[in-house]
Parts: sequence; structure tokens; C-alpha cells
Amino acid sequence: MVEEGDDLAIKIPSQPGKPGQDVYGKSIAPPPAKDISLIACKGAKLVEDGTKVVAEISGRVEVNNNRISVFPIYLVEGDAAAQEGHIKFNGDVIVKGNVLDGMKIKAKGNIEVTGFAANSELTADKNITVHKSLVGCTVKAGGNALLYRQIKNQLQGMLEQILELVTALKQFKKTTQKSGKEVKDGALLKLLLEKKFTGIPSLITSSLKLLNKISLEFEGDFNKKLEETIVIVKSWQRKTVGLGPLEINSIGDLEYMLRSLNTSSQKLLKLLNEGSEDAYITCGYVQNCVLEASGGINITGKGCYNSQLVSVGSVEIMGIPGVFRGGSITAMGNVKIRELGSDAETKSFIQVNKESVVMADVVYPGTTIKSGPYIKKITEKEYNYKLYGST
Repeated sequence: MVEEGDDLAIKIPSQPGKPGQDVYGKSIAPPPAKDISLIACKGAKLVEDGTKVVAEISGRVEVNNNRISVFPIYLVEGDAAAQEGHIKFNGDVIVKGNVLDGMKIKAKGNIEVTGFAANSELTADKNITVHKSLVGCTVKAGGNALLYRQIKNQLQGMLEQILELVTALKQFKKTTQKSGKEVKDGALLKLLLEKKFTGIPSLITSSLKLLNKISLEFEGDFNKKLEETIVIVKSWQRKTVGLGPLEINSIGDLEYMLRSLNTSSQKLLKLLNEGSEDAYITCGYVQNCVLEASGGINITGKGCYNSQLVSVGSVEIMGIPGVFRGGSITAMGNVKIRELGSDAETKSFIQVNKESVVMADVVYPGTTIKSGPYIKKITEKEYNYKLYGST
């Protein structure tokens, strides 16, 4: 916590390095000294010709590389109750008590609750920490950054799959030509989509759903880039379902569509990357909740029951006993759990990227784990379980 006018950072001028020696005693000149610039963001300002950053307001300091910000703090000394009004604050929100039924808290910074939260909504652009339990809550950390990250990964995955499809189509055409057969490129494309690349249409459809979801929340230049990408993805959707592939006259048509999709996607991804930031959810216990984080999720106590967890990063449930039972986890990072499922074969579902690892001290029947295209259904109790990638 800092007060208005406090010094936050002071730039010390760089000094040239001293020459060194190699193993033969030959002098080695040092590299040129690097200079940096301090950047004062929200709640901070530069003074003394850019060599010092001071606080413009009282609040919490955040340093991201050489970018320095101060977030104001909204403090609730007791419980946060809906009858006293919902909270929407352009900074951090700290609740010294509990968050009660029906309450909604939305913060541009962090949210911290020293007690529990029940049947409420917590949404923050940054981290959310609930020291005790979450019951019947919807909790989203990362604001729109969660959507950004999901779309980024979805678009990159779609581009990779379509590139593989075009490459396979070229090879398929060479093979048929060598055999003396004359088959139109569109017919070859249709066959590949039906036999080898069956997941591409659903991947395109899910990408469109995400793009349309985020398009409702933005205006201006960002939304223009988004709409351009949506139009191109829709054209791919038309050409990959039903008789659509037969409308492709040549591989050149498909390559042109791929270049358009790649160009539009890269422009959009650049904007998405600027709006992305890791935000984490940390709590002691979770029951009947929906948790979404653009960073990771860490449950430090008893565990998580009958809930849906979505994380762009990793998920860890490593408290005592550290149970995940009932519901689903979707993570782009690793998943680490002490006890996964139950003797009663409660349905539990884990989905991760093909590069991720799922680890559990013990896993019970009734659990399904999906890693990339690989699906593993647990049929007997297993100890020290590990699933590496899609193997």
C-alpha cells in the first residue's frame, strides 16, 4: 500500500562494463550498456525528466517489467450484501468479511475476500482470492482476457489444422495423378474432410461461436478486425461442410483462402495479445461453482465438488485431501490433483491440450480424461496416475 506522492521507482543511469579476458588472456570488450525507460501507467506519473515514478493516488502498486501502476482500493470492512448495492470499482476490492447471496462484485483490479462467498458473482480483470469457500458462485478472473486467450488458442489451432489439410490435399493430388486418375480438387478435399480431417468443421464452428461472443462486447477498430476475421471463417465453414468442398475449383483457391485467414487472424491475434494478461483464482474450497481464469486456478483446501473449472493456465487442487469430484476441468496447462473422482464412480471430466500433463495421486473409475484427440476412460482405481500429452 502506498500513499499519494510516494516514490515508486528511480532510474539509475547505466554504467559501461569493464573489459574481460578469454581463456587465452585476450581482452574481451563488454557489450554496450543498455538503457531503459520508466513507463508510468494508471495512478502513477513521471517526474524529474523521466527518471522517477511517483504515486498519483493511494493504493496498491503493480510493476510489470518497466510499467508501473497504482490501483485504488475499495475496502468493505464487514460483509458485502446485495441489499447494500452491488460493487463496480475501477481498482481493487477487498472484503474483510463474507460475500453474501445475490451479491455482484466487478473490479478492474484484484478482488480479495477474507471470508467465504456464497451464491454470488465475482469478476475481476486481475486476480481473485477467496480465503475460505466458494459455494454456488460464478467467478471470472482476467476480465475479457479470458476470452482473448481462448480465441487466440482457438484461432491458432484452426490455422494449424487447415494448413495440414492443404498440405495433405497437395500430396493426395500428386498420388492420384501418378496413378493416372483425374479427380477434381474439390472432390479430393471432400474425401479428406470425411476420412482424415473430420474435426475441422466442428473446430471452425466453435471458433465462430467464440468470435461472435466477443464481437458483442467491443466497438471501434478492434471490432472491425474481428468482423473481417468472422467473414473469412464463415467462408471456410461453407467450404468444409456438405457439398461445399465441391465448390473449390483448385488448390490455388484454397491457398488464397488460407492466406486471407492467416493475414486476418495474425492482425487480430496481435490486438488480442495486447489485451491479454494472466489472472489467477485462489480459494480454499469450491462447491457448485463456475470458475474461469485467464491464468491458473489453485484450490488450497479440501477440494472442489460438482463444479466447472476453465483455465487458460494450469489447475492445482493439492490441499488436504485435495479432491476433485463431479463436474469438469478444461485447462490449457497442466492439471494436478490429489484425489480425482470417487469410489461411487462420480462422473468427473478433465480436458487438456495435447502438450499438457494430468497428474493425480489417486484416480477413480467414472473419470474421463481427454488430452488433445486422445480420450482415456478410467475403469479401475489407479495410484500415482500421470497422462503425458496425447499418449
